[in-house]
Amino acid sequence: MQKSRMRMMFNSDTFGIVFIVAVMLFIMIVLRPNYLSRGNIISLARTLAITAVIGFSQTALLSVGGMNVAIGAIGGLCAVLSGVMMGWLGMMVGTAIVISILIGGFCGFLNGFLTLKLGGVGVASFLATLATSFVFSGITLTITRGKPIYNIPREFFSLGSASPLFFPNSIYFMLFLAAVLWFMYKYTGLGKQLLAFGGNEKAAQLYGVRIGRVVIISHLISGLLAAFAGLLTVMRIEAAQTNIGTDWMLMSMAAPLLGGTRLSGGKVNIAGVIFGAVVLVIIANALVHLKVDVYWTSLVNGLVILLVAGLDVVRVNRRKKLGLI
Repeated sequence: MQKSRMRMMFNSDTFGIVFIVAVMLFIMIVLRPNYLSRGNIISLARTLAITAVIGFSQTALLSVGGMNVAIGAIGGLCAVLSGVMMGWLGMMVGTAIVISILIGGFCGFLNGFLTLKLGGVGVASFLATLATSFVFSGITLTITRGKPIYNIPREFFSLGSASPLFFPNSIYFMLFLAAVLWFMYKYTGLGKQLLAFGGNEKAAQLYGVRIGRVVIISHLISGLLAAFAGLLTVMRIEAAQTNIGTDWMLMSMAAPLLGGTRLSGGKVNIAGVIFGAVVLVIIANALVHLKVDVYWTSLVNGLVILLVAGLDVVRVNRRKKLGLI
């Protein structure tokens, strides 16, 4: 019994990604003894919060076997609109936050509606969100004329940084969202329907799972989370810049897949998404600390994508051999 439990632990996706994180941290501490200084930990934490929420946003679509290419465009649009409302219109911080998140939800709903019209999930979700990504980005540039918005109230920025505890508030926001998603997929009928649909669409439909409900809700959740990530980014850089979200595609796919979420749908690992985000954040941070030429970043990102795709194939094949799928 004990050996069986140990074998299951070592074969788990979470154990594998935690081991990778531990090795990476060990290497960085050896190379840079002050790597875990308070300043660098705070910087890592604030970046981690954004990266993980971006990963959560994509996880909502991966769970049903889809893909959201418009995550960055939605996040960027909501980030800019929050700046417009607070900086240009003088709206209260709380009101602007709520409206921005609701706009993200509406964008997600629109993506879900278009995905349904194009045939469901999979390729349909890719095509629908690819189209809307250009629409949302175009709206962002039209509103701002490509210029960032800086005159945002300081109290908004402090929401993501100030904290009576060691870590910034943004980390606790992220952990709260993680807990909600974990509970939803683990214990609620909605979460189980999403995973059932992603695991086997035809079987799920035979058991009464409605494709329209699944597609709309998964995109809605993704849009809400993308908006939240956009707001966290504005808090982090203290400006509503028009390029927010342009580099989110890699993070949105790599974080969940590194953590054990299945590319084909039907299985998610919320804790794994966080640790996958940790890996991505450490890689980016390490390149800065090691003074690696910025032009190598694209090469590293490409290798990460290949690694993630390879890991997913190996993981699925291993589970098939073990009779787990």
